[in-house]
Amino acid sequence: MTNEVAIIGGGCAGLACAIRLKERNIPFKLFEASSKLGGRVSSEVTGDFMIDKGFQVLLPHYKTAKKLLDYKALDLCKYPKGASILTPNGTQWFGLQLPPHLKAGEKLKPTYRDYMQLGLDVMCGAFPPKKPSGATVDHFLANYSTHFANQFLIPFFRGVFLDPNCEKSSNQFQYYLHAFLRGGAAIPAKGMATIPLQLASQLPDHSIEYKSTVTAIHNNTVTVNANVHSFKHIVLATDLSNAHRLLNQPLPKTPWLGVHNVIFSKKGNTQLAPLTLVARPSIISHINVPTLVSKSLGPIGTHVVNVSLFDHHDPADVQRELVALTNESDWEFLHANAIQNALPKYQLTPIITPNVSICGDWMSTIQSIEGALHSGYNVPLPF
Repeated sequence: MTNEVAIIGGGCAGLACAIRLKERNIPFKLFEASSKLGGRVSSEVTGDFMIDKGFQVLLPHYKTAKKLLDYKALDLCKYPKGASILTPNGTQWFGLQLPPHLKAGEKLKPTYRDYMQLGLDVMCGAFPPKKPSGATVDHFLANYSTHFANQFLIPFFRGVFLDPNCEKSSNQFQYYLHAFLRGGAAIPAKGMATIPLQLASQLPDHSIEYKSTVTAIHNNTVTVNANVHSFKHIVLATDLSNAHRLLNQPLPKTPWLGVHNVIFSKKGNTQLAPLTLVARPSIISHINVPTLVSKSLGPIGTHVVNVSLFDHHDPADVQRELVALTNESDWEFLHANAIQNALPKYQLTPIITPNVSICGDWMSTIQSIEGALHSGYNVPLPF
């Protein structure tokens, strides 16, 4: 048996775990099944554009992210603190520090009670939740005006949660709200994939093995590409499905949260805001224009729009709906992707053995980049 720790999975959780082991001078080997790191936090070149997998952002206020990432080197580009909203009564807007040219239509008008509740929720979200609470949608409907909940809160946070019904824990909403108002939301200038690349740059090259598929773990052994290796300890940093498969445990019967994205491009200007919420009947949940935030994601004078949906639809149908919603008809289909089983709806904890530790955002009360980084960096080890 070697003194090394095996880390299975090269997403943000596995990379954060590797950084922590390096800091403690504990030898390790990280096995990644694909040819690149990052897991769901990834980007790819499509045509002339750098396209992130899904609509993902980093909240710079995240504590572990600030510790492990060099924000200056990532060249973070911030979204405005607000959004346009397509409502049954036309286009409205809501947010703090929204530039004047993005204030299309009338301002959404929360009640005094809505503002007071927002302030209370921001204070309650100062620290990450330790255990789940009631459903966010119930919190919205009980504490906010129906108008504000339906026109802004639910359309905004269903995209954050990847949950069309906003049934995630309400203290997660409070934590995200606090982080968003404190530090806003941002993307690296050259795409989300630069986050795992920067994490990996802190590790020795020889510590990561790509295209290394782990098919079994038993006691202190790991089967990688049909070869058996022994380790002092094993850290599972995979998604939920692979973790349960490697532990020989049945996959929990839990509802999955996922999202479909259809990407279109155009030459010339767009009147859209960086983030547009859809608060009226539509197959589209929200519309994101990342090239309005970072000009490095595409050629000068062009834009790309990422349209998010919770069900699969033919790109032609999505394009027709996009044109109907925005009155911009010159968008051309570029790419489509889906994250079917992005997260379980509820936090889960599998049964583990003394030889195995597990990390990942799906085990965290904060299912996000921060959840993955914090889980990996603080994974419990028996030594």
